[in-house]
Amino acid sequence: MGLLVLASTGRRQLVQATLLAVAAGLCFAMSAVLMKLTAADLLERGVAATAVDWPGYALAVSTVAGLLLGQWAFATGSLAAAVAAMTITNPIASYLVGVFAFHVAPPTDAAALAAVAASGALITAGVVGLSHSSIVRPAGVPDSVTAAREPDPMTREGR
Repeated sequence: MGLLVLASTGRRQLVQATLLAVAAGLCFAMSAVLMKLTAADLLERGVAATAVDWPGYALAVSTVAGLLLGQWAFATGSLAAAVAAMTITNPIASYLVGVFAFHVAPPTDAAALAAVAASGALITAGVVGLSHSSIVRPAGVPDSVTAAREPDPMTREGR
């Protein structure tokens, strides 16, 4: 995550927002992993033991870092790119960590593979829908103009 933040410095706004959003998505994926560890610790050892163990503190740091990186990505550049990158990164990273860290078997039967494919299709449809939404374009500007327009020097984008 730190490498992504470093790589984002000095880049164009779109690239910077995307890299920061990927870092935020990774933070949220780590928050999911740490939430599982914290919950397991709480159930097995109780509140007193959980209060002095590292997963709970790491969960707090990961969650705050994800929130800050996400807001930084939103403020830096394209909302559509930032949301798309974060939306794609979080579930993919969470799934991969689950497979590798918790020894979850990857799906092999047809129903599970269909569910994974359907999830991927829904994520893709949501990202495409958001990136083409009128919510993320300036009012009255068609898609073709938005894609090709130069930053306005009088707005935040031009700074």
